[in-house]
Amino acid sequence: MSEPTPASASIPTPSRDWALFLDFDGTLVEIAEHPEAIEVPDDLPALLRVISEHLGGALAVVSGRPVKQIDRHLDGAVPNVAGLHGLEYRAAGNPVSLGAPPNGELEGVRQALRGFVVHHAGLILEDKQASIVLHYRGRPDLEAECRRQAENAAAAHPETLEVLAGKMVFEIKPAGIDKGHAVARFLAEPAFAGRRPVFIGDDVTDEHGFEAVLARSGHAIVVGDRTPSAAPVRFDTVADLFTWLRTLPDRL
Repeated sequence: MSEPTPASASIPTPSRDWALFLDFDGTLVEIAEHPEAIEVPDDLPALLRVISEHLGGALAVVSGRPVKQIDRHLDGAVPNVAGLHGLEYRAAGNPVSLGAPPNGELEGVRQALRGFVVHHAGLILEDKQASIVLHYRGRPDLEAECRRQAENAAAAHPETLEVLAGKMVFEIKPAGIDKGHAVARFLAEPAFAGRRPVFIGDDVTDEHGFEAVLARSGHAIVVGDRTPSAAPVRFDTVADLFTWLRTLPDRL
C-alpha cells in the first residue's frame, strides 16, 4: 500500500473495454449521519445507465448496502449489483442470489449490541438481516468501546463471523465474503469477461475490490483521503468523481 496520486495527474484513459465497479456510500454519494439520510444526485441513475450502455453492460455497483436499497436509491438503473459486500449478488436478467448467512448466530450479536446502543445516545444499530452494523459517527468518543463491543459480540463464532471496520462503523458479517470475491464473480459473467476491471471506492471495505482488479491488470481508484491504500490513484472528493463520471459518455 502507498499514498495514492491525485487523479488529476494520473487518471487512466477511459476505454470501452473497461468493466467498471463502483462503491456507493462515500463514492457515488456523500456519507450521511444516518444511512437513510443520503442525498442522491437527481441525474445519477440516468448517468449510470448511459455509462453502462457505453460499456456494453459491464458496470456494477458493489456495496455494503442490501441490493434492494441500491435499487431504491438508483431507481433500478443498474442491473448488476453486489450487496452486503458480496453476500447478495445479482447479474443482469437474474434474480438476487443470497449466500448462506450464519444460521442464528447473528441473533446473539443483535441482542448484545441493542443493549449497548440503548445506553449510549448517538449510536445507531443498523440491522441488514445478514449482517449487523454499529454506527458511531454521532459518538466518535466511543470508537474504542464500540470496537470492543463488536469484537466481543462476534467472538462466540470466530469461524463464521468477522468484524469489518469502516468509516465510523463496525460491521459484524459472515466471514470470508468481501468485495474482491464479488468482483471475481462478475468478471466471469459474459458482459464482463475479458475486460479490464476498474474499481472505485472510498473505504477499507473497498480494499479487497482494489486488490482484485489490480491482480487482473486493472485500475483501482480511491475517493477521499484514505491512506495508505492499494489504489494508486485518488479522487479528492465525491464531487470530483461525479464530475469525471459526467465526462465518461463522451469519452467512451
